[in-house]
Amino acid sequence: MDTAGGAADERHEDEREPAAARGPGGGRGPALGGGGPAASELARAREAESALRADCDLDAADTGAKAMTLNELRTRAESDEALLERTVAALDRLRGGSFGICTRCGRPQGRERAMALPRAELCVLCAEAREAAGPDG
Repeated sequence: MDTAGGAADERHEDEREPAAARGPGGGRGPALGGGGPAASELARAREAESALRADCDLDAADTGAKAMTLNELRTRAESDEALLERTVAALDRLRGGSFGICTRCGRPQGRERAMALPRAELCVLCAEAREAAGPDG
């Protein structure tokens, strides 16, 4: 009985593949490639998320901490993606000759605003009007 039980245990151990052997993301798809520092930060966040998911022997306290960590990683990744999109849009405006011009009204934003907030699309007046209109404005 020990022989049969031992052989079965050994077979199951051999059939298991460690998460590290499956590659980035635990074998769930390709890792994010290229794109500079923000993209590499996103890739690191996704790898950290995969590492957290790979540990399935968690108690209740660990499960709560894991959920909070995953939520924080998602929030950071979304923030990084939005920052990257705004940066690329500002670079496109710079190349197109419209950098420092409000995208809503067409007036100059002013040198100080362009220096302080290079990713800003709106002049101060339009930005204030959008804020006053609320989240949908």
